[in-house]
Amino acid sequence: MTPRGKFSIEPLYLQARNLLAQRIASGVWAPGSMLPNEMELARELGVSPGTVRKALDSLEADRLVVRRQGRGTSVVDQASGEVAARFSNIRDKEGRRVVGDMEVLAHTRSQPTDIEQERLQLRRRRSGPAHHPRATRQGTALHA
Repeated sequence: MTPRGKFSIEPLYLQARNLLAQRIASGVWAPGSMLPNEMELARELGVSPGTVRKALDSLEADRLVVRRQGRGTSVVDQASGEVAARFSNIRDKEGRRVVGDMEVLAHTRSQPTDIEQERLQLRRRRSGPAHHPRATRQGTALHA
């Protein structure tokens, strides 16, 4: 992975992963396209199939590729609705995932309750002017 004669402290699978990610980012493999199989990639990169497999596992964990048994590995289309739906957890009364375009009809802003502050580990807001832990008043440091 590194030029001959030079050593890297980065694990080989990460070097392979970064090279493959760079190819995806530069458009060598377009969204939706299939990558060569593990054996071909291993031969091309000069590493073992296990190293390529670990690199592909890392790319899949980062949602750059999707791997399907018997079908191969393809580049994820980041602009697809499938990727956006992955982050949607809105469900109907029966528990089925709601998909499609959504629109916010109204929203309000309020102070969090004591329970919300505790669960979100928020600091209690002080009344009066905004406080900052390093704010100073008359040359004296204030500590929140």
